[in-house]
Amino acid sequence: MEITGFERGAVCLLNEDKTMSLSAQIGLSEERVKNMSSRKIEVGECLCGNSAEIGKPLILRNRDEILSFVKKEMKIEEEINFHASFPLLSRGKCQGVLCVSTTKENKPEERILNLIEKVSPFIATAIENAKLYKEKLEFSKTLERIVAERTKELREANIKLKELDRLKSMFIASMSHELRTPLNSIIGFTGVLLQRLAGELNEEQERQLKIVQKSAKHLLELINDIIDISKIESGEIRLSLEDFDLTELVREVCESIRLEAEKKNLKMIENIQEGIIIKSDKRRIKQILNNFVSNAVKFTDKGMVGISLSKEDDRVSISVSDTGPGLMKEDLEKLFEPFNKILIKSRPPKEGTGLGLYISKKIANILGGEISVESEFGKGSKFTLTLPLKGA
Repeated sequence: MEITGFERGAVCLLNEDKTMSLSAQIGLSEERVKNMSSRKIEVGECLCGNSAEIGKPLILRNRDEILSFVKKEMKIEEEINFHASFPLLSRGKCQGVLCVSTTKENKPEERILNLIEKVSPFIATAIENAKLYKEKLEFSKTLERIVAERTKELREANIKLKELDRLKSMFIASMSHELRTPLNSIIGFTGVLLQRLAGELNEEQERQLKIVQKSAKHLLELINDIIDISKIESGEIRLSLEDFDLTELVREVCESIRLEAEKKNLKMIENIQEGIIIKSDKRRIKQILNNFVSNAVKFTDKGMVGISLSKEDDRVSISVSDTGPGLMKEDLEKLFEPFNKILIKSRPPKEGTGLGLYISKKIANILGGEISVESEFGKGSKFTLTLPLKGA
């Protein structure tokens, strides 16, 4: 108003429902302000609405033009002798209308009207930015509320999961003891019977006892694997680090599988470096190597199983290779997944829990080492365990 010399001015914003609301004003009568502020104004109800509807300025230069333009039911303040309204357009969309008027007989210069028209797009952009900022604040508050609700839900769910995990661990610890005790008895007593310490057996009795013993050992292996997984996933696996001769351990693993390999006419090839002392968990390393060599013998029908041990700088590598069926490239990714038993075409499925390699890889990582595998379908596989000399 100071710049243009008009006495009265108003900004009416256009709503989504095509009505208009008074947003700001200078010089309007209290009654007029009260009337316009108390309700939404239909676009056709006022002089400003026409500009919003057609998207062009409306200039009414005298009282007669004003009266001839308005509808009979529209109320116009009698003092107004000049009215101009300018649509506030931003990116082709009307944000509202800027209206100015005067009661003076002197009419404003054209340059003043041109100035208002040129300023209108900038005002429209400012209004649009303000609306977007308000929407952003409202969205942020809504988002904060949703995040707070979800965080609370997640916190409660996490507490429940921890409790379930605790109960699961208690259950496994309790049941493992209850299950292993009778299984060890079954394995022990079938061993006594098979040795004929309790009397002679006929061929059928011996065959059935061997089935019982084999099944009991398989079930005990499964229970031990599940206990290991539970300890690994809960972070409760404990290491027993000590200095020991790794060369002796590797030879011990070789001897444990030699008889089984000879039964299948497999050649055992050893390439073991002498005198390698390592600080690590002896029992866990033996567990990994037993898994490697037992798999190699189990899946290899002819040829050889090779075991090598070497040291380089501050790390040692133990490799177990075979001339078995090998693996397809797409099967290598599934190899270390739990309960995953890879089936090889034209070969019957082998017994096993499908947990050995999964557990071995987890234990190797805990020991500060890693497991890698090389395999070519139809030609064999090579599993390598690499460990630090100085312990996990």
